[in-house]
Amino acid sequence: MFSELHEAGITVRKRSDWKAKTPPGSDGEDWDYPAIVIHHAGNSYSCTKDGEAKMRQAEETDIKSFNHLSYHYAIDCTGVVYEALDIREKGAHLKGANTGKIGIVFLSDFSLPGEASQFGPSRWGSLSEFAGQVKDDWDSSVDIPTDKQKNAIDVLVRTLIKFFPITLLGGHREFASLNGLGRACPGTYGLQIAANLRTKFKLSAP
Repeated sequence: MFSELHEAGITVRKRSDWKAKTPPGSDGEDWDYPAIVIHHAGNSYSCTKDGEAKMRQAEETDIKSFNHLSYHYAIDCTGVVYEALDIREKGAHLKGANTGKIGIVFLSDFSLPGEASQFGPSRWGSLSEFAGQVKDDWDSSVDIPTDKQKNAIDVLVRTLIKFFPITLLGGHREFASLNGLGRACPGTYGLQIAANLRTKFKLSAP
């Protein structure tokens, strides 16, 4: 699969290239994915940081929470695609519903100010949710998806469709709503990307 990405002009960093840590745990194997879930990394990430540094930041956060990286692939602001979690492993990017879903995260903040309060979980659910939504309310910065990011996700999705029976694609918010959960992710711009991908590849919404 990586060779096809290379042939399409996409720079790929495999786990060995960015020296990913051996995960201390696993949620089990997964394969024959029918769905792709689009995420953004959110307020703690922006296009001002180096992509590899952001991968290490995500890895540190995810290992503390899940014992392994939660997403299968990540895309930085320059369009580099990172192998995150081994595609043979089940992710941890969609609460209670990870089986059969490939997680792709943009290492960017695609949400507009106030989206976390409007669409996210109740800010009274936990201290971390409260702090995150207050930060989002006052955060005026937002990353506009770059042409290189949009090209990278196009090529990545097209390639994944060749290897897996993908029929569904949507943003984290769209999938979470099926289980009655609120999420701001992947933000306004991330949802636009998901909608464009569905149209381009004739995929269904969640």
